[in-house]
Amino acid sequence: MGRLGILYRDVEKAANELIGAGVKPTVDAVRYKLGTGSKSTIVLHLKRWREALAKNHAMPPQALPTELMSLIQHFYQQLKIDTELVPNPPELRRAESPHSATPLSHSVENEVQLLRSQLEFAEQQRAHLLQEKSQVVLELKKLKQKVKSEQLVTS
Repeated sequence: MGRLGILYRDVEKAANELIGAGVKPTVDAVRYKLGTGSKSTIVLHLKRWREALAKNHAMPPQALPTELMSLIQHFYQQLKIDTELVPNPPELRRAESPHSATPLSHSVENEVQLLRSQLEFAEQQRAHLLQEKSQVVLELKKLKQKVKSEQLVTS
């Protein structure tokens, strides 16, 4: 019986581990990491992996510090929750006449206003984090280039 080939998830895991180790996930690097696999199969899976990253506008796992990734994920989740709460359904809209509003509708309006301000703050935080992420990515690229040039000098 023939042996089973490598699967996408094998290549995905190897590529993520290589990125985490600071190594570019090439066909040969993935094949060496897996210890098996045809280059044609690996190249197809690597292409799919790269497309998935691009589609999700994602960075390879572990390319950013864990603390930063968890902070970004936290703010993203909070933004999702806040945006689900912010839409202003008809039952929460201000009454036509200010005299017809009940104390309950005032407290609901206050809560909606508070949630909107929290959303605005979260959006500002998200924008700030995205800017920081860009700076970290740029710095990482510079450091990788510096390491590469130092390796060339020492060879």
